[in-house]
Amino acid sequence: MPYESLNWKQTHRNRTDLTGLLTHLTRRQEEYGLNSTDVLIKILNERTLRASSKGYIVGNKPVVCFQEVPLYSVAENAILHVEEYESMAVQKLRYDACGLVFHKSEVSQLVMDAKPIPDMGVRPVIYERTELAKQFLPDNEYWRIVDFDIRELIHNGKITDWTHEREWRVPCDILFNYSSITVLLRNTYQYQEFMYKINHSIVNQLGGIVILEKLLY
Repeated sequence: MPYESLNWKQTHRNRTDLTGLLTHLTRRQEEYGLNSTDVLIKILNERTLRASSKGYIVGNKPVVCFQEVPLYSVAENAILHVEEYESMAVQKLRYDACGLVFHKSEVSQLVMDAKPIPDMGVRPVIYERTELAKQFLPDNEYWRIVDFDIRELIHNGKITDWTHEREWRVPCDILFNYSSITVLLRNTYQYQEFMYKINHSIVNQLGGIVILEKLLY
């Protein structure tokens, strides 16, 4: 049942497990000699998040990925993941503890030339076993599938579960205005590196900067 946006905002403001924000975490590109700060600055210089079909995307349609979790939980999850990668506890780095934050209102309905693009905006993914999801989704919607299988949990077997990320996706590039984003940085060291490398005319236009470690320690 539809309800007013005021009620939506009130609910989110009073629930610590909910958020009106969507976070896009970036990842270092060591093969090109770019650390996480370099990649973030490259995105800011281009004012664009590039869609990709690499990684865990079902089908071949490029997407931009977001996480719908409160910033405190972003900090917990992302910093732990990076620490595990840097200590070699995990072999594959999925993302660094830095990126961009958008409000849902900025990307839930995409526009071009001030006109809404029909049925084009960020959407929650569908967590389901891939072979089952393909039975009820058309081919052009496979990009929304994230494999989910916890059948062996009862036997302490192998499972696939990324639901803690509460992932959302959009199947196109995202062009953004600086005023509509908040930049996330891992720690004070990265903040200092970021401020040294970034064009300060960009910084002056940002919606804000948050240092994730400061939320935890």
